[in-house]
Amino acid sequence: MPYDPSSLRPGDIILCVGRSSWTLGGLLDALIHWATVSPFDHAALVGSGCLLEALWQVTKSPLDKYASNGWVYSISGATDERCHQAISFVEERLGDRYGIAELLEDAARDIAHVPLWPRVQPRRFTCSGLVAAAWASAGVVLTYAPWPSPMDLAESPILVGQRPWEAAGDA
Repeated sequence: MPYDPSSLRPGDIILCVGRSSWTLGGLLDALIHWATVSPFDHAALVGSGCLLEALWQVTKSPLDKYASNGWVYSISGATDERCHQAISFVEERLGDRYGIAELLEDAARDIAHVPLWPRVQPRRFTCSGLVAAAWASAGVVLTYAPWPSPMDLAESPILVGQRPWEAAGDA
């Protein structure tokens, strides 16, 4: 669902639909989409005048980057202080590498049902793991999924915003 970048507030979450392209990043998005049986393949956090996201590394991107395919969600009852804490968590990790090993572990667990050792604290973050950890650092639990996917975030009862399947029902 298209969004207006000027309407974004720090702490909002962007969940993306259909970013896939024939690049390595696009193939990872397709894997996430397929493995989680979800319309979403990416997650980002709105920072102060930018998007904060885990791509090949934790990075800042323009607010309008996903305006054509991003769904915007706010956190019910989130205070400015908690939003700032979540944003600070990600900003402290700018430049950290993407959690490709964590993504592959998640795929093995989700697709092949391979029992793996528990991951108490990830060494690196996937896109949705970064967003969930950022909010957890501010005392807000978005999901109890130990290795959250974008869909796990979308199913959070404290996210405020329309889901793609709700919009499809309105047509």
